[in-house]
Amino acid sequence: MGKKRKNKRYSQAAARALITPAPADAESKQSIHARSSPPRNVRNSAIARILNKKPSNRSGLEWWQLGEYQVVNGLLDKDEAQIISGEECLLEGAMLDKPYPACLIDLGWIHLERGSIVQAKKYFLDATRADASSRDAWAFLGITEIATNNRDRAIKAFQKAISLLGENPHESDVEALNLLQASPEIPAALKTRTKISKFSLDEICQFNQEDQAKAIRLMIDQALDTELSREHVKELLDLLCHIEYSGLSSLSRTIDACTKSIEYLDTTFAPHLYMGLAYKKLGKKCAFA
Repeated sequence: MGKKRKNKRYSQAAARALITPAPADAESKQSIHARSSPPRNVRNSAIARILNKKPSNRSGLEWWQLGEYQVVNGLLDKDEAQIISGEECLLEGAMLDKPYPACLIDLGWIHLERGSIVQAKKYFLDATRADASSRDAWAFLGITEIATNNRDRAIKAFQKAISLLGENPHESDVEALNLLQASPEIPAALKTRTKISKFSLDEICQFNQEDQAKAIRLMIDQALDTELSREHVKELLDLLCHIEYSGLSSLSRTIDACTKSIEYLDTTFAPHLYMGLAYKKLGKKCAFA
C-alpha cells in the first residue's frame, strides 16, 4: 500500500508539471481509442506479431501499436532509427480510409516535440474529428492553441477535454483552464508549458525498472526544458533515486541520481537515504554525510 500512495503522489506532481496522457482506465470509459504503452516485453511481442502480417491486412489499431511501440522503445533507448520507423507506421494508420485517431495523436506529439507546432495542431485537430470523445486529442489541441496564442480556442479545447472524463477530469486540464479563464491574455505560466509528457506515471509503473528509470529521465529533461517549478522537478529526481536503488545492477547509478537530486535542490530526505544505503552496500563513506 505504501508504494501505491507514493505513486499517486508523484502522479499528481507530474500532472501539475506537464500536460500528460490520460490514464488508460480513465479514458477507456469514454473512448475505444485510449492510448497507453505496456511493458517492453509486451511491446516487443506485439511488434513481432504485427510485422508477420501483410501490411494490407493490418488494422488501424495494429498500425498504431507497431508505430507507437517502436517510438517508445526508440525514446527509451535513444534510438532515432526506431523512432523514424515507428513514425512511418503511424503515418500508415493515419492515412487509412478511416484514420486511426491514436495514430493522429501520436504523430501530433512527434511534431510538437520537433517544434512543428502548426503541423502538430493539424494532427490533433484531425484526431478530434476522427474521435470526438478522445480526451488526449482535445487537451493536446489546447496546448497547440496556447502555443499559437489562441486563448478562446484553447479554453474550448480544455473545456471539452474536461467534460469527457466526467467527475474525474485530468488535473493538468483543470489547471490550464483555470489559468486561461482567469486572465484576458494567455498567462506566461502556460506559455512555457508547450510540452506534452510521453508517459503517465501510472503506465511507467508497469515497466521494468530499467525502463522506468529511462522514462523518468526523459520526463526530467522535459520538465527542465519547460521552466517548471523546482519543486516539481525535484519530485521527479527523488523518484528516480527510488527507482535506481530498487533493483538496478549498479549502485553507482543510485549515487549519481541522488547526487543530482541533492545538488539540484536539497530539501528532501529521500536522496540522502538512498545514497547512504548505496554507500553502505559499497562499504564506503557517504560523500554527503
